Amino acid sequence: MPIGQARIELNEHEAVISIGLDAKCRGKGYGSTIIERAAKKLYQVSGAKLIHAYVKPDNEASLRAFSKAGFQRAGITQIRGQSAVDFALRREEMT
Repeated sequence: MPIGQARIELNEHEAVISIGLDAKCRGKGYGSTIIERAAKKLYQVSGAKLIHAYVKPDNEASLRAFSKAGFQRAGITQIRGQSAVDFALRREEMT
């Protein structure tokens, strides 16, 4: 049974990742696992060097999930007129 999905938009050597989890599966630690696996797979099959994730500042669960998955805060940015925390994971930082 699917519990969620990762979406990745690749543009040359940079990508943007986002995830969605089934409501019944939230709060169980699955988010960071999905993020880690998707990032590893992307680095295995592409020439990507950097993955970004843009998270709403008040989305505590996503902030924790991307941090736990090894992404580092890279600052605050604007996405479609909304503030977002920019998380980044470089290929060489992938554990």
